[in-house]
Amino acid sequence: MVSEYWPEGTPSTPGGAGAQVEALPAGSFAQTCDYPHFSTTAYQQGKYEFAVKCYWTKLSGPATSAKLTVQLQYYNYNTNAWANMGAPTVKTVASNVKVTDAATCSPGTQRTLRGIMDTDIVGYPDPGGWYMGPQITRTCSP
Repeated sequence: MVSEYWPEGTPSTPGGAGAQVEALPAGSFAQTCDYPHFSTTAYQQGKYEFAVKCYWTKLSGPATSAKLTVQLQYYNYNTNAWANMGAPTVKTVASNVKVTDAATCSPGTQRTLRGIMDTDIVGYPDPGGWYMGPQITRTCSP
């Protein structure tokens, strides 16, 4: 997914109706989350956890850092909705630096998981919204 930040008062879609073609974006970036997985690192420390890693990649513009909020989620089949697993991880990082969010799981439990990420480019207005990473079903075991 490619996102662009535009200066205040300009359209969010280049070339759209009423677009100010001369306006330059403050920057564009891609967002990526891997497939959630059972954490062997945590297991080696005696913990059972699922984890997901997400990062942003600068494509253009002057941005040098972004505040990432990464949240691991599972699909709750009782409510037919996604639910958060544990608290989100929030870090300010440079481009291509992975941020990991992890949550405890019960041994043998099977969950459909995904990671979601909010990317706030430091120094620029935040248009809001969450990037939804790929989903996969995993079992809580090594």
